[in-house]
Amino acid sequence: MPASKNSRAKRARRASRPYSPGDSSGTGARTVEKDPAPAESSEDGEIPGSGAACGRFDVTSTSIAVDSVAVLDREIARLLGDSVASSTWATYRRALDAFREFRVSVGISQGGTLPVSASEVARFVAYLSLRGRAASTVASYLSGLAFWLRVRGLPCYTDDFLVRKLLGGLKRSRRVRDQRRPILLGTLERILGVLPLVCSSIFEATLFQAAFSLAFFAFLRVGEVVSGEGTRHTIQFGGVRWVELPAEGGGTRPAVLVALESSKTDQLGRGCSFLMGSSPHSAFCPVGLLRAYVRVRPVVGGNLFIHFGGKAVTRQQFSSVLLKAISFLGEEGTFRTHSFRIGAATCAAAAGFSCEQIKLWVVLTGLVWIIGDSLVKWAATFALGHYPDLDIGVAAANLVWRGAPGATLLRLPQRLRDMASRHGERRTPTMMVLHLGGNDLGTATLTQMEAALREVVVTVLRLFPGCTPIWSDILPRVRYSRAGSQSRLEACRKNINRRARGIFVRGGGRILSHPRFSWERLEFFREDGVHLSNLGNKGFLVGPCGIMAGAMRYHGGGHVVYPGF
Repeated sequence: MPASKNSRAKRARRASRPYSPGDSSGTGARTVEKDPAPAESSEDGEIPGSGAACGRFDVTSTSIAVDSVAVLDREIARLLGDSVASSTWATYRRALDAFREFRVSVGISQGGTLPVSASEVARFVAYLSLRGRAASTVASYLSGLAFWLRVRGLPCYTDDFLVRKLLGGLKRSRRVRDQRRPILLGTLERILGVLPLVCSSIFEATLFQAAFSLAFFAFLRVGEVVSGEGTRHTIQFGGVRWVELPAEGGGTRPAVLVALESSKTDQLGRGCSFLMGSSPHSAFCPVGLLRAYVRVRPVVGGNLFIHFGGKAVTRQQFSSVLLKAISFLGEEGTFRTHSFRIGAATCAAAAGFSCEQIKLWVVLTGLVWIIGDSLVKWAATFALGHYPDLDIGVAAANLVWRGAPGATLLRLPQRLRDMASRHGERRTPTMMVLHLGGNDLGTATLTQMEAALREVVVTVLRLFPGCTPIWSDILPRVRYSRAGSQSRLEACRKNINRRARGIFVRGGGRILSHPRFSWERLEFFREDGVHLSNLGNKGFLVGPCGIMAGAMRYHGGGHVVYPGF
């Protein structure tokens, strides 16, 4: 037994020694090295390599040879290169170039290309200030330096108190007003009207009328409308679908559903969609202009906006045609491609929309799950049967239905865990509407339901990072299938809704109430007094407080953009 203990101790000592390349016995001297730089040329501001040329190794192999460390280093460089956008790499490269110029100008020839102290970073800020750089430019350069310092495991001197105060002083002393004028609705109509006079052909005029109108009414960035250098967020022709929306007074009206696979604020490509309804009384309706362009567009894939020869419209061409139209009109001021987005937000604010609503329109992203009991199932069926085109639009606008008859609030945490395990690597929802609890009334206690609500919020936040839970109030019923008086169960329903609101709000969630519903409104219910009639389903879905309208309102996707102001 003692010999066994000694041998185990020897093996433990050998295992604790660090492995050195070339020392197969494991007795080599301990050497401490920093991780290799992501790329040899990264100090000079070059983007680390990417693609097949970086090399890969066979992950199915049971052992990795020592010489495969170089392959791993190349894979590190590739992953680092893919971690940020190409435009960000360009900014980081300019930051290193500016810091190199600073060192040369003050006579520092040693120390590499990264700062070695906070005082050196402070002098760099002063140097940029004397060179007339804007505070935003200085902040971008400091972010670039911070990136390289952190990548190399060095202290991040850009976070020093003095450096932050110098940047704050630069912002206060050199305030720059945005000189870009917004393109308002009246200006947009005049621009669209003169395009046939400044464009080279009727096709080009039709193209840019549709592009300018879509950029304005959908709050789009120019890179989402037309392509540019390094742009990969442009709307594709296959992402446009024509649908019908219910019109006031009966009937339907045309609408277009546009899918955006990724955006500047959605680098991982979770995607979003927006829905625009037509306005038959406007000569410059974006839906009508887009339909007119699609009719004459060459039938090829790729970007939505292309020339007659098939080449994609570029950012420079978009800007050039805009400036020609502005010059033709004699408008004064600085108009740029971003003026469409600024103008749309300005018009929305002037029309009385809140800042929160405008932000939801401007930032489109993500996927919404609607999870519930049989009410959710029958509501989805009703939408499919009575609003087929609208339902197609809603499905593509990132609303996914998950209704199960008999579902209860107490079993919801386990149901969410099962959904997360099946979900795998597919798209994660950004919002989750939860409508349950009606089947628990009369069988579960308030304490049990409150505990389940707390567990639900924790489960959503833990298993679906970045997802916002939305509580949809339990609807009243004409008759409850469980034992108990109507008045007692109604009081219980109101009590649990009140508790759920507090739990969800404190957990960062949202609330959807349904004040129009009452057990006395018999027209909202079927004969069983539990499930909703067609009128009830309509209010439950698309009414002012409906789950579909509320999800769109909170989510910002699938909204009807036009006419809004």
